[in-house]
Amino acid sequence: MIDFYTLPNFLIIGAAKSGTTSLFDVFTQHPQVYGAEAKEIHFFSREERFNRGLEWYQDTYFRGAAGHPIRLEASTSYL
Repeated sequence: MIDFYTLPNFLIIGAAKSGTTSLFDVFTQHPQVYGAEAKEIHFFSREERFNRGLEWYQDTYFRGAAGHPIRLEASTSYL
């Protein structure tokens, strides 16, 4: 079941080599921020991943996100 309180509500979008990894690392040091299990997921930009559905996305990358007001993902391909 999709829980919209565990899906990301903050995306880092930027060109490759523009500091997105550093920004992701700094934000995820805050205790109220949950960073996706992996950076550069490309869920919304790769059809083979998007076709797996939001439930797969949530279960794979945001399992521990419940209770975090900010849930973060970063993928340069969203630019």
